[in-house]
Amino acid sequence: TRLTHDAAMNTQPQWAPGGAPGGERILYAASMLPDSFRSIAPVLRTVNLAGEQQDFSPHLSADWGYISSFAWTPNGDHVVFMGTPSGKPIGSKADLWVMAADGCSAPENRTANLAIGVGGGLQPDMPTALFRSRDILVTEDGATAFVQVQDGGAIQIYRVALHGPEVHEAILSGDRTCVPLGLQSAAGKLLYWVSGFNQPPDLFVSDLEGGNEAQLTALNRAAATEMARPTVEQLHFSGADGAAVEGWLIAPPHGEPPYPTILYIHGGPHSAFGHMYHFDTQMLTGAGYAVLMVNHRASTGYGDAFSTAIKGDWGNLDYTDLMAGVDAAIDCGLVDANRLGVCGLSGGGNLSCWIVGQTDRFKAAVPENPVTNWVSFYGVSDIGVWFAVEELGGHPHEFPDVYARCSPISYAHRCTTPTLLVQCEADYRCPAEQSEQFYNVLKANGCPVEMLRLPGGSHAGAIGGKPAIRRAQNEALLEWMRRYV
Repeated sequence: TRLTHDAAMNTQPQWAPGGAPGGERILYAASMLPDSFRSIAPVLRTVNLAGEQQDFSPHLSADWGYISSFAWTPNGDHVVFMGTPSGKPIGSKADLWVMAADGCSAPENRTANLAIGVGGGLQPDMPTALFRSRDILVTEDGATAFVQVQDGGAIQIYRVALHGPEVHEAILSGDRTCVPLGLQSAAGKLLYWVSGFNQPPDLFVSDLEGGNEAQLTALNRAAATEMARPTVEQLHFSGADGAAVEGWLIAPPHGEPPYPTILYIHGGPHSAFGHMYHFDTQMLTGAGYAVLMVNHRASTGYGDAFSTAIKGDWGNLDYTDLMAGVDAAIDCGLVDANRLGVCGLSGGGNLSCWIVGQTDRFKAAVPENPVTNWVSFYGVSDIGVWFAVEELGGHPHEFPDVYARCSPISYAHRCTTPTLLVQCEADYRCPAEQSEQFYNVLKANGCPVEMLRLPGGSHAGAIGGKPAIRRAQNEALLEWMRRYV
């Protein structure tokens, strides 16, 4: 029986616990709302078994902000959610909020004094992590929630008090990714998965204090013992304005430095790289390349001032942070300055295109699903009208100079770097015309350029695509780097 009939994408359905106000009903998130430019910001709604739908609370209208995950408390008295209120720049931290289940009172922020964001995550390299919502695990008494929190390049699990004074603390931390999955309050057990640069995800369990940790699975033990693993060197350096920036040089398991190196740029741009298993990194290091990952300005996990620093100024501090990371790795004697490549997806594709219009220090570039022209992006992307406005400060007719200055297409005529554009044809976020424009300018100016078009692939590209798409992207990336770097 169909229950919802609104013209929306309805996700994350959750039954109300017995005894919750309003009787038997389902709480869900409605997004892609008609006539809404900010289409990906969901609204919480409920529907009962008769198909009667209504917004969950007048305090959480479509204008409230962005809600990413939510959960009932086990007794049904409250709803807990992760969200960022409107009025804050894109990239601002999310907080954990709690409100009465009748929806009549305004939500209460339970992590207002936490400098880093609840629910934050690193850019994954596997579809299971990419498309999964952030779990909020609530104890049976409704007093405490367990959530993931990004701290730089690590994902920690925090315990947050839902009532009384604001109290939150990390119970599982370290240089790794810890993501909560399940909770047994009576048994005092917390289930979560753990990953690292050289550790594919496995299941772990601990008590509710984070102690007595035990590994439950070792799914890739046999393969891991047969593979030579890359080594990881953490880098700390200063950006052009003196800001502290973090990065990692993942060196191949064979050969000697200085290594031919690929600058691999994360997307978002409000995302981050860090302690999580990354298939492309393993592939590139296995082929003899070092991989440099830099959490440049706009990256999450370092506070709002850091993550929102490029608003209206894309291609400035983010670019200089990346170049400072390359210089730091060269100064350490790890990187061959004459054998550099660059690649990245989405925002990483944008910066890859930006870089080759600013410098010729890279021997090859592989941008995937990039933004190259902000004016056309504004008109054709599924998020163009609001995302471009929030990132660049206004509409194209209001700030034409900003749109031109921040667009890689404005500098493409200067590019001499051999460039392979990888474009998924079903990408509605950064449609194919973005790559096509950049391709045509490079071609017209005599720069070596090719384009790989992947039928059926979405904006997530090789990360979330079919195996054939992943293989095609991986093979093309490696072949292009071998050809030129």
